[in-house]
Amino acid sequence: MNKFSVLATILMVGGARVASAQNYGAGMGFPIGEKSRIHTNLDLGVAFDSNPSRLDNQGNTPDPGTKSDWRGLIRPGLVIDVPGSSVMLNLRGQATILQYFGAGTASETTFGGDVGARLQLGGDDSFLSFKLEDTLVRTPAFLSEPGTIASDERRFREWNNRGTARITLRPGGRALEFDLGYLNEMVIYDNLPASQRHGGLFEARWKFLPKTALVFHTDISTFQPVSDPLNTTLSATPLRVTLGLVGQVTAKLSAEATVGYEDLFSEDADNSIRTVIGNGVLTYSFSEISAISAGYRRRVFPVVVLNGYTSDAPFVQAKLGIGGRLIFSLYGQYEFRSYVGDIGVQVATGDASVEYWFFEFLNASLGYRLMYQNPNQDVPMPAAGTAFLQDFSRHQVMFNIGLRY
Repeated sequence: MNKFSVLATILMVGGARVASAQNYGAGMGFPIGEKSRIHTNLDLGVAFDSNPSRLDNQGNTPDPGTKSDWRGLIRPGLVIDVPGSSVMLNLRGQATILQYFGAGTASETTFGGDVGARLQLGGDDSFLSFKLEDTLVRTPAFLSEPGTIASDERRFREWNNRGTARITLRPGGRALEFDLGYLNEMVIYDNLPASQRHGGLFEARWKFLPKTALVFHTDISTFQPVSDPLNTTLSATPLRVTLGLVGQVTAKLSAEATVGYEDLFSEDADNSIRTVIGNGVLTYSFSEISAISAGYRRRVFPVVVLNGYTSDAPFVQAKLGIGGRLIFSLYGQYEFRSYVGDIGVQVATGDASVEYWFFEFLNASLGYRLMYQNPNQDVPMPAAGTAFLQDFSRHQVMFNIGLRY
């Protein structure tokens, strides 16, 4: 499972940062100069995990019944926010400390976290602007964005760095925009082959209506193993081209629809993937913090084990805010992955959570997460995928208290 694959979640252990009319979760921060702020965060949580090591459902331990465990979470964080009309800077970092108590598995303390940076030179209305974004993750880590569940935060720990640099041109105002950019990603596992990917991107947006745009996107990159003693990964040159519409249908209904083509251009043509891709998403917003989204995404992902896969993933996501303080969140996704060699894998993720803000800086949350993976057992599994694509299910119940200042 890729660190940034679409295995999304609304609740991460550590509560969400909620932007509501009452400003709950934003934090006052410590002032630096006139507008800049330093924000501090602290999460304290406890969770029950039915399968923390993602062991096979058939059981690959002497006693398969002793897989569950309890764990504690300590996650301090720091954010430096420098707003501005022509220069904007955001720096963030948080450490993740997990303590497994050893109720059904070995007692263990793991350390992880993530750091990120976002720099923008030039405003959103400028003729020319530059944007640099980079995120470095060490598992175990729990991020706030959908799709950022660790590949395997206990058995297959990794370093993951992803960054982009973009130059945006806006000739004649904001009706027409062009992006030229560079993308880079490096994935280094502790006990699996490592990989790197870098390349260029081009994007054009034509806003023919005030809140609707026609978007063309293309990127091409090189994907290659950095260290692969088992020779299980093929180099590739992934190419992606899409065209679509993004915008608002009504004041409360927005939509996104794209279609395109993606080709891995693997060094072994017989083990490459080329297919039509696309997505369709509808979002209805009831209020500032209440919305429901449903959609479908089809993509191709190069991966360090088994070279790559095609992903078909319908999903639904909902958030309901009551009185600004009480927030219910729900997410569900089913994903079917088709790997080279006719290997099919079903992946399902579900999340449900409720959180309450006692004050602008203090909240508590209770959540449940389901993760499920089921490979096609009728097709012989290559040795490299035996441990990576196991048949497992995992249930987690999490309670957290969060401080935001």
